[in-house]
Amino acid sequence: MNVIDSILKLEEQINKLNIRITEIVNNTAKTFLTTGIMICRLEKKINDLELKCA
Repeated sequence: MNVIDSILKLEEQINKLNIRITEIVNNTAKTFLTTGIMICRLEKKINDLELKCA
């Protein structure tokens, strides 16, 4: 395997790693968004309960 082949193989591995990192970042963002939505819904339910009790 010559230097050019080694560089091409390394470039391919870097591209795969970049794709994987992008997937992880996207999944993390989705998780935070989902968590944020769930927190907002819980806050609304708590507010509704507080209003009923008041």
